[in-house]
Amino acid sequence: FLYELDLNKLAKLAERAIYVVNEMGDEGKILMAVSGVRSFENGSMAEAAKYLNYINYSESNLYGEIPKALQCKIKLDLRTYYNDKKKNQELSSTLDAILRILNLNDNSHTSHLDDQLESISLLLDINLQVKQLTEEDFNFLIKKWPSSATLIKLHKTLLNKDSIAGKFTDEQIKDLQELKRKFAEKPLWHSRSHGRYLNVLGSISSDNEAVECVIARLEIILIEEINHDSLEKLIDYLKLLNIKRLNFDQLEDLAYLTGSISALAQRMDLPIDKKLTANIVRFDINERLGDRFGTYLSLYAIAELCSEKVEISNLDEDFKNANQAYFDLFYKFPESNYRVFIYPAWLKLLGHSSNENALLDEKIITATLMVKHSIENGEFNVEAGEPKLYVNYSLINEVINTLPDSEFKETLFNLQKAIN
Repeated sequence: FLYELDLNKLAKLAERAIYVVNEMGDEGKILMAVSGVRSFENGSMAEAAKYLNYINYSESNLYGEIPKALQCKIKLDLRTYYNDKKKNQELSSTLDAILRILNLNDNSHTSHLDDQLESISLLLDINLQVKQLTEEDFNFLIKKWPSSATLIKLHKTLLNKDSIAGKFTDEQIKDLQELKRKFAEKPLWHSRSHGRYLNVLGSISSDNEAVECVIARLEIILIEEINHDSLEKLIDYLKLLNIKRLNFDQLEDLAYLTGSISALAQRMDLPIDKKLTANIVRFDINERLGDRFGTYLSLYAIAELCSEKVEISNLDEDFKNANQAYFDLFYKFPESNYRVFIYPAWLKLLGHSSNENALLDEKIITATLMVKHSIENGEFNVEAGEPKLYVNYSLINEVINTLPDSEFKETLFNLQKAIN
């Protein structure tokens, strides 16, 4: 009944129940759980968090009956604490709680197997950050859910990836490729975990195989067949996709996928307009999700591509678009850990412009004054970013070497000193 009730009516019912939820017993907990799940699926994160906060991780019986509630609660914790080492203690507590729930839950309900495997997959996502699970934990999961062995093998490969080089070893690549057969079997076939695996597989495959991975992953997300055989056609398809009809999980998966598509388009050196389209779609999805970091990455890629287009065409219209893109980025993301990337890239565009008055633009002059003020206040602390961003020193050096002596060059020198 609660799953079929109009969402607005369900929200009103849940709001009234908040004041007496403890007196309602199991019925109150179920109401909060379903309200949280449906709010999450609708993309209302604040509402979902409010309702699910009334259910502790100790409610193992409830999570056994409504596994989607557990998944939503984990995802909310991941969104809140992920990529934040200061919050590892909170994520560690979440991990302990999930293990306890999985241990208590009855694994005889085959109808819940997909949900249980998804919960295990989310548990492994947390462990990528906190690195807390032991061999004993892995063995317990495999014994209780044999299908999780494939997820754990993938997880261990990701866990042991060279974080400095950012690459897999030849042996790891072989292991990843061998998992393809396992993910082609039920219950993992066409699961969200299968989609995550395809994302990893695409990154180590040839261009043609990577395109196949992208198409297969999109079919999993949209639950429909995609009749396109090239990345360019797929980008055109995504441009026309009505993202308003998708639920939150689909949008979140699509945000990751469009990031992969944008990287693959760059790798395959597709025409700039196709690369731009891919990143515009990526931006629209991240905006709808409210994912600020994803929005930043999309807009930064768009600005870079607009700048690249100027170098090819040398048209005033393209220069205006690129200049506006960096201007929008600079003011949309005022934090110093973002501007340490944006400001040098913007100066590079203006410094290379055939327009002699480009560096006299009031926009960049005002931006320079703001950067100088941030430097003087000690705001350029590269460790302070949430999530952490790494400084592109080579870009800063490149722009310093190409700019004439000026206030801009001096500001870049001071920026360089501030972040060293």
